[in-house]
Amino acid sequence: MASKREVLMIRQIYKSVMRAATPEDILQVGPGASAEDVKTEWMARSLVVHPDKSSGALTNAEANAATQKINDAKDVLLGKAPRARPATAPSAGRTLNGLKIES
Repeated sequence: MASKREVLMIRQIYKSVMRAATPEDILQVGPGASAEDVKTEWMARSLVVHPDKSSGALTNAEANAATQKINDAKDVLLGKAPRARPATAPSAGRTLNGLKIES
C-alpha cells in the first residue's frame, strides 16, 4: 500500500495526464523534444500510473485509461501513430446530411 504522500502524487499525475490536450502536454515535453526525452518521460509516467504500481491510489479503470493515453502520446511523438486532427467547426447555416440548405 502506498503512503498518503505517494497516493497524492499519483493522483496529481493522473489528473494532469487526463486533462492534457496534446501529446506534448501528456508527457510534459517540449514541441521539439528528442526521441530519448520522449522515451524517458514516457517510462517515468507509465511506471507511476501503471495498474500494478498504483493500486490503492487509482482504480484499475483509471490506471488503464491513463496508461493508454500515455502510450498513445508516445506513439504520436515518435511518429508511430498519426496525430489526431482537430475538430472542425460546424458550418454556418442549416445542413441536411452534409449538404448546405440555401434559404
